[in-house]
Amino acid sequence: MLARTALRTASTRPVRLFSTSRLVFSEKKNDTPAEFGVSHSLSEATSPNKLFGPGTKDPKAQPSSFEIATGLDRLELLAKMEGIELFDTQPLVQDRKGTPDDPVLIDSLDPIRYIGCTGFPKGSQEVNWIRLERGKLSRDWESGCCYMLNYIGPEGNASHH
Repeated sequence: MLARTALRTASTRPVRLFSTSRLVFSEKKNDTPAEFGVSHSLSEATSPNKLFGPGTKDPKAQPSSFEIATGLDRLELLAKMEGIELFDTQPLVQDRKGTPDDPVLIDSLDPIRYIGCTGFPKGSQEVNWIRLERGKLSRDWESGCCYMLNYIGPEGNASHH
């Protein structure tokens, strides 16, 4: 009897099984600050705030990657449209084994970078991931190859770790 009463009471109460959020968008054209904008070419991408896609005009259509890409993804797409490879994705050409006196220099725009070492000669071991820091010698303890970070980024970022 007590169980039936509890079930009847529980079934009459509304139960919220999940939460929802509601976003309200304004229809005004001038709500976006002037510093934000859409970039259609690499020359228009003058700041991170300009790296937005135009979106799709038809709300029922599936937008393309180009229409919705933002940030670095958009910058890379804009560069590829102009025939420029923005990021260097080629493997490091390592024609020698780095030593403590003559390490292999790795260019970096950041003061810290991770690299994968496959030994010397190339492919002689599984990949070992090594953390390089500005001003410090790093060594792959399996192959013995030594690396040094060659920081080429802006001086304002040099001290951030």
